[in-house]
Amino acid sequence: MVQGNKIYFFNDHRRVMVDYTFDYDEKIRTLSVGDKLLKGFLHLTGKMTTKDYHTGKTKTAILDMPKVKITTNLSFQLGSSYDKSIVSDFFFTGYPVNQGKICDIVFLDTELTGDYI
Repeated sequence: MVQGNKIYFFNDHRRVMVDYTFDYDEKIRTLSVGDKLLKGFLHLTGKMTTKDYHTGKTKTAILDMPKVKITTNLSFQLGSSYDKSIVSDFFFTGYPVNQGKICDIVFLDTELTGDYI
């Protein structure tokens, strides 16, 4: 059941996944999340650009970590009127799942740009 900004579960659930999306039409908002504010685990998926040492060709790598815990604070600045990207350093710890696997890294043959990101 959803009431306002809270979700209530009345049955036993082993795993719950929430995909949370906002449309920001107002002023810029700053969100801070971190180890003291977040008690659970997160699923981290990221896209990285790598460059081949020998050929100089850029490629895309996809990182997937199913169970991570943020160990420092992480700050976001969101808003439709905000046109600068933010680069923030943060630290996290990956925890093993499925026979001790911590992450998957997939190296693609080309670089994904434009509509693919």
